[in-house]
Amino acid sequence: MNTIRHLVISDAVNNSASNSHIAVFIFLLCLSTIASADDLEDQKKKNERCQTAMSSAETAASAEDWIRAEKFSKEAIRFCSEGEHTPYDMADRYSSLAEAQIELKRYQDALNTSEQCIDTYYATPNCHYYKVLALLGLKRRNEAKEAGRIATVVCNSVLEEKAETWKTVYYVDMLMFRKKEAQRILRYLAIMK
Repeated sequence: MNTIRHLVISDAVNNSASNSHIAVFIFLLCLSTIASADDLEDQKKKNERCQTAMSSAETAASAEDWIRAEKFSKEAIRFCSEGEHTPYDMADRYSSLAEAQIELKRYQDALNTSEQCIDTYYATPNCHYYKVLALLGLKRRNEAKEAGRIATVVCNSVLEEKAETWKTVYYVDMLMFRKKEAQRILRYLAIMK
């Protein structure tokens, strides 16, 4: 009988210890779920700020309000870099900023931004184009000529990309946009020669 009583007590102690571990596990799981919900809400707010800044930057550039285009482009880079955006999306933000800096004749800033753009997504024609313009603005003709050669190669590379290699409609549309961008830049580069 003592053996049975000992087994029952031992089993109760083990279950109690096991139950406390389970309780702690459930508590931690609840905390992580709450934290995850907070993280999702924070991410949603960042994405909204990113979208607002991008839209404002595009509108300001369309209005040729370059001071605000620069301001909103910087905000877009800050907010969008915290979100889930592709390198191409981020390069597009950098190229918008470089365009505003070119228009404001802030050529050194535009050169630095163009370099960041190129480092973010090399195959973005605008990144290379704004680098050429920044170098010309800084009167660094030989470097601009070499950057123009590289921009031409990048543009031609984009024009040769096949839509079949892209998996979704979004990326096929993005490729078509990049091809139009490349064609436009090649025309500008030809005029500059």
